[in-house]
Amino acid sequence: MKTRVYWAILIALTLGAWPTGPAEASGSNGFPLQKHSALATCRAFLVPVNVEPVGNTEIYGELCVPRGGSPETVQFLVHGTSYNHHYWDWPYKPEKYSHVREALKRGYATFNVDRLGTGLSGKPNSELIFADTVIEAFHQVITKLRSGELGGRAFSKVVYFGSSLSTALGWLLGSQHPEDVDAFVLTGLIHLTRPGFLEMVAKWHIDPACEAFPWKYMGIDCGYIVTHPWTKDDFYHYEPNVEPINVALDELLKDIASSTLTFDTAQYVGVFAPPPVPEGAPSRDIHVPVLAVFPEFDETGCGPDALTCTEENVYNFEAPFYDPDAELEVYVPLATGHAMTIHDNALETTGVIHDWMEEKLN
Repeated sequence: MKTRVYWAILIALTLGAWPTGPAEASGSNGFPLQKHSALATCRAFLVPVNVEPVGNTEIYGELCVPRGGSPETVQFLVHGTSYNHHYWDWPYKPEKYSHVREALKRGYATFNVDRLGTGLSGKPNSELIFADTVIEAFHQVITKLRSGELGGRAFSKVVYFGSSLSTALGWLLGSQHPEDVDAFVLTGLIHLTRPGFLEMVAKWHIDPACEAFPWKYMGIDCGYIVTHPWTKDDFYHYEPNVEPINVALDELLKDIASSTLTFDTAQYVGVFAPPPVPEGAPSRDIHVPVLAVFPEFDETGCGPDALTCTEENVYNFEAPFYDPDAELEVYVPLATGHAMTIHDNALETTGVIHDWMEEKLN
């Protein structure tokens, strides 16, 4: 614990105060961000959306476009539960851990969002945030990206990136709005939850954020949840392959989520519900290319009570849940846990993903 506290203090001194959002981010032109400036022009947006049953609210997103390029494709990046937009754009050693930076080097634009109820996006009453609510918000944002309403640049192709439960949101988006997405990269989740997973969730995911960190999450209702302090490494990391500073930073940057959204989305992988079956699964409605990235030591579905996570085993399990048009491919990053972007082999994983994208989209 002393080592963790030391790293936390060091990171806080190095990175400065907690990230906050620019109030000027609202509007179609956004607010300039000083990140990846050698590679790209980045702007922050608070995108207005109107979704049931919430009504008017906003989705925070960061649009980065490579300098000197005119990309047709934008990656729509969605973090998992307990994370925010930092997941895909890790602030420590970005040359090693930032997926956004690698995407820009490959010539892709990125739109890196905070889910509704998380980060700098709107935080309505937690009981009003369902999976369909978030899907409709994503649909409205993607529509604006395609039309050029955000930043004045229209994108003809969108690739949805989902992490953890946002993979299930990707399945639903592909089912409900098939015109929105040209390819899916779905990470950290398959249609299987091992029996021991629910016990693990209860261990680290039951703190009402309003009680656990009242000084940080002021003004929110107690239906928002957050992980217990210093418990993320039990699940999110394969520690032999993670720098200790990333474990500490993961704790410092963790975020809240609506419990309603979490439980509503979890039904699609058999948590708090019967195990999913291929017939009727929303992923069967996806008819564009899909890459499933499922780490070797992802404890949602890997282990002695579930799968030995090899590419063959994961493919054989997942293939019935997709239409042949999806041309499902599977990649299993070795020596990697659930939070794949902060492991030491993150660059290798990102490279495999971008090689796949170039094959499928070009």
